[in-house]
Amino acid sequence: MAGGRLVRGRGVAHTGTTAQTVIDRVTVPGGAMGPNGALRISALWQYTDSATNKILRARTAAAGGDGLTGHTVAEVTVSTTRTFIDTRIWRNQNSQSVQAGFRAAATNAIAGTATTDYATGAQDTSVDFDVVFTAELASGSANAQLVWWMVEVFHGA
Repeated sequence: MAGGRLVRGRGVAHTGTTAQTVIDRVTVPGGAMGPNGALRISALWQYTDSATNKILRARTAAAGGDGLTGHTVAEVTVSTTRTFIDTRIWRNQNSQSVQAGFRAAATNAIAGTATTDYATGAQDTSVDFDVVFTAELASGSANAQLVWWMVEVFHGA
């Protein structure tokens, strides 16, 4: 795979439990990024407009694993708003097992500054791995819906 898009547009909802729950995932083929390639990970979320927190995450993880551990690419806590759109670039750094991207907890990933260091990861991208989207609710009566997501793979030799 020299590069491409792994796109899925589906309204997957989560409600009823406060445990972090995998909403959706996609497997990226091993070697697709190369040592200097990148992922552009985008997601549109909709959730209950309430005072309780909802934590929305995207991470890389071992293919087929539980998806709840791995390298956090995006993490945002939302409450009294209704929708959130997020785009992150996660790039290999001259190695298929060293990544860097904008700070994981940022709420403006397109442009901005931060008082913290950039995020790093150590996902082995030479083998198949998953990009996993999860939601964690502070109240079982709240909900979070992954309206759509898109993972774009850019190969870099």
